Amino acid sequence: MASERELTNAKRSSIGPSEDRCKATCGEAGGREMNKVPRNTDTKTAAAANRHRFLDLDGTDALGYHVIFPILKQIKGDSLELIGTGFFIAGMGLFASAKHVLRDCFDEKGNQKYPVCLLHFLPDNQYLFRHILWCSSHPTADVAIGLAEPAADTESNGVLMLTTSSPAIGETIVTYAYPRTKIQKVGTLEVLNFKAAFYEGRVVEFYPKGRDQCFLPGPCYQTSMVIHGGASGGPVVGRSGRVFALNSTGWEGVSDISFVSRIEEILQLGIPFIRLPDGQEVRSVIAQDLADAGWIDVERIAQK
Repeated sequence: MASERELTNAKRSSIGPSEDRCKATCGEAGGREMNKVPRNTDTKTAAAANRHRFLDLDGTDALGYHVIFPILKQIKGDSLELIGTGFFIAGMGLFASAKHVLRDCFDEKGNQKYPVCLLHFLPDNQYLFRHILWCSSHPTADVAIGLAEPAADTESNGVLMLTTSSPAIGETIVTYAYPRTKIQKVGTLEVLNFKAAFYEGRVVEFYPKGRDQCFLPGPCYQTSMVIHGGASGGPVVGRSGRVFALNSTGWEGVSDISFVSRIEEILQLGIPFIRLPDGQEVRSVIAQDLADAGWIDVERIAQK
């Protein structure tokens, strides 16, 4: 059974876009315009940007801070700490990330320990803190979905397209995430410097029944991408430009062994309080219901 958790009002209200105590800046990933290769990148990152696409609903390149974002928890009063990366899969603020990323804000008994939010970057060098209202995680796979609080009408989010198609062994893949974030105090101001980047590699092996029974018992792929801390939960695409997996883990000190969890398992996860286009009353559904209604774009591949 999937695990669904609502994040408490008291805690989520304690994080907000307070300009007098917090400032977000972006480094190497450069400009925030959609359909543009990020500026001020190193040669490797720029080359990866030219070779790969992350597709939005209209089939255009969705790469940008509008879609892929850092996830933060609040620690020690007002201080913030990066816990991973996420990406939007529906325009209403529904997003996907790794299960272990969102579990970081809970204690061993499943009680919320830290307030948690995402930082949604907007055009014109603007940003918005969006509190995470609830999350739902898979019982075995390292995948989860969550819902961010609504943004203003003029601050909508783009989405990434998904696929249940498995990439070929040896296929080139890429992720885009926020592993090299620096958070520092400058006087009374906390400065968050996000350095998003591409990480490229190849699919090495597929584990349909999991890599092991302890850490990654759900369907996953071994890859040669580098996955640093903070990149967990970031989307992974192949030649189609659709997300087939998300980042789970790498090996400390090893640059060419990592594991990414199959995205398909998120379709089994529950979502509370949804009214579908069929006009029925508000009810709990699963992500597959939203895909069937066209709210989540999933390229379904018939299973052999």
